[in-house]
Amino acid sequence: MAIDKERFVENLKNFRMWRRVSLRTMAEEIGCSYGSINKYEKNETEPSFDMLNKLAAYFGVSVAVLLGEDQSVDFKSYNYGLMPGGDDAKKSSRLVPLLTFRQAADLDETFKSPSMDQIPVEASVRGNFALKMEGSSMAPDIKPGDTLIVSTDQTPVSGNFIVAKIEGDDNVVIRKYRQKYNDDGSAYCELIPSNSDYAPLNSHQRNIKVIGVISTRITYY
Repeated sequence: MAIDKERFVENLKNFRMWRRVSLRTMAEEIGCSYGSINKYEKNETEPSFDMLNKLAAYFGVSVAVLLGEDQSVDFKSYNYGLMPGGDDAKKSSRLVPLLTFRQAADLDETFKSPSMDQIPVEASVRGNFALKMEGSSMAPDIKPGDTLIVSTDQTPVSGNFIVAKIEGDDNVVIRKYRQKYNDDGSAYCELIPSNSDYAPLNSHQRNIKVIGVISTRITYY
């Protein structure tokens, strides 16, 4: 079965973005490997006829629509039941890397990888990467599983939720930022958990590197 590879790849990416799922999530829900889906989107291999049917069923369209042979469906206005309808569904999107807490601790090394998972966000959202909240240290403000978009080019101010690397730890933490001052006027920072079961931490105790400021919290992924 001959297919227009470029059109298929474009449609596959577009439908996935408008369904708002990552490559890894889509692979798990369809029941195939992450590597296979990644290769489809990179135009490195063609899906089998059986896989085309699975992909089309996943998006709720025909194989002809997925391949671009039938262009009767406008993916930008198509509602998968996971997105708001109307004008909100037509907002442009872009992809940002979805990192683990360990990956976020060393962005320079992490961003060298060509195979990072990505998720779509609205183009107007400010941020360089995303994290899924782990643990309950920031509950109830940020719940486990919330998707957080992180901006690395913002200077934190008191009250911001931030991502920070604590000296000696392999993973980043998420805390509320508070700037404080010593008697001599020099500044230091304090990191505050929302959950009182966790202790605050300040930069007098351990070196703290602020990785970025959380610009947006998303709960629909």
